[in-house]
Amino acid sequence: SESDSDDDDDDNDGSGERRQSSRAAQSSSRAAARASPSSSSSPRQNGFTKPPPRARARAADDDEFIDGYGDASARYDAQAREDARRRGRGDTVRYDRKAMRKELGKGPTLAESLVGEIVYGANAVREALRQNRRTSFALYVQDGDGGAGADAEVLRLAQELKIEVKYASKHDLNMLCDNKPHQGVVLDAEALDVPLLDDLPRWDGQGLPPVWLALDEIVDPQNLGAMLRSAHFLGVDGVICCAKNSAPFNATTSKASAGAMEAQ
Repeated sequence: SESDSDDDDDDNDGSGERRQSSRAAQSSSRAAARASPSSSSSPRQNGFTKPPPRARARAADDDEFIDGYGDASARYDAQAREDARRRGRGDTVRYDRKAMRKELGKGPTLAESLVGEIVYGANAVREALRQNRRTSFALYVQDGDGGAGADAEVLRLAQELKIEVKYASKHDLNMLCDNKPHQGVVLDAEALDVPLLDDLPRWDGQGLPPVWLALDEIVDPQNLGAMLRSAHFLGVDGVICCAKNSAPFNATTSKASAGAMEAQ
């Protein structure tokens, strides 16, 4: 009948409208979910914890850390502050290892206690004390077995020169020398004063002329030290090195020369 067909049409129209409204509600909910992440969403993705964005490492009040998902996370608070200290961002101070040790009530390390530069190795330290061309500030000797305490000459020279002798563990000396073979003795002294070419004495024409070794751009301190050692053994009067593109006269060169750098 016509009335029955009209009722069926009304029912179909109503169900169609309900389906359309349901689809619209689902679309709006999806759009809202994409626009703002849910506060109850888990910070774990694919089984791994997603770290917070570096730009949001510090909240406005500097007391609460926001992990990017709307949740306050104390887990990342210390990490964020430490990163900020290392970068020197914002109002926080730059990461300072010495300040951190002071805050923890620990004294300075041997490297932080240095006044000049180091000379390590038994022969290098012994020759540096013999020649006394440097101003020495302290002599560090390894305590316990395997140290240089049995080297009576090193201790005697330090006593004659009134250099303070300090005993340290092997680990501290290793850290001071960057794990290089110090042989249980390290000297804290000023840098070696190397004269310039114009300051060298001239040959007066009497007797045999001096023998000099001229080195051109020897950049490896091990090679430079070996050449200084050989030149000293062969009786060379002096060695001339380039002011640029040459290995420095540092602790590594002195150790490789077995102390010959201190005597020339």
